[in-house]
Amino acid sequence: MAFGDTNKRLVETLEKLINRRDVVKNRQQRNGSRTNAELNSKRVGMENERSQAQGQISEPAVAERDFKN
Repeated sequence: MAFGDTNKRLVETLEKLINRRDVVKNRQQRNGSRTNAELNSKRVGMENERSQAQGQISEPAVAERDFKN
């Protein structure tokens, strides 16, 4: 049934978007504000690089991976 498949895909996409929104919200809270998030983007990027070097997956990478799945 095509209608059921469409609804399932819409729900999955919505869940992925909500997860991505939560990652952004958490990053903004960690950095203090949207302006600070932009100012601290280099610092966050460096933290993500450090995490990846240690074998951990960064939050944005997890969100991107989940969104593509």
